[in-house]
Amino acid sequence: MANNYGVSRRTLLGVGGLMLGVGLVGCSDSEEGWESVTVDRITVSHPTEWVEKPPENENFTKNFTDGPHGMQIAGHYSDDTEPTLAWSVLEFMIRGTFQGYDPKGYQEITVKGAARAIKCPFDFTYKGKSARGYWLVASGVLPTEGSAIVLLRLPRDDTNLVDKIIASKAFKASSSALLEVVEICGKLLGRHGRTLL
Repeated sequence: MANNYGVSRRTLLGVGGLMLGVGLVGCSDSEEGWESVTVDRITVSHPTEWVEKPPENENFTKNFTDGPHGMQIAGHYSDDTEPTLAWSVLEFMIRGTFQGYDPKGYQEITVKGAARAIKCPFDFTYKGKSARGYWLVASGVLPTEGSAIVLLRLPRDDTNLVDKIIASKAFKASSSALLEVVEICGKLLGRHGRTLL
């Protein structure tokens, strides 16, 4: 049965179940030589030799590096649920910051628990040397979840390392987002004398 919004009870229950499932997504223990870290709504792994340092930018809350390699994490970067929009903002902000910044577009990727995710490679100059970077942007389900960012800095392109990091990523819906979806579903169903039970 559909409500005044053209949304069936089955669809609403499915969305609620999906959000609950997204909220329960976790990351299994990291494999040997890798360490898993959770920052707000994103979980990602990095090589254990990358040690935590203060973030290089106020947009990030965690930074792990071994010198030439680096990973900065913003677990709640923005409220944007469209990763290409979050990436566009990053592009605008970073152009004057990274010397020789040369973006290479973006590619859709799969991140556990994310509604959408992209990887965005770019070339730049780091400490006078050519380097490769990647924006890894994941976003949650509309209307409640925003985006999380992982910024990788590499001395050269290393797709095996990048793919391993991407495979370790998991996006987790916040508990407040789950409660909001359940509340919305309850209100929509309640208007027609229906309950979730």
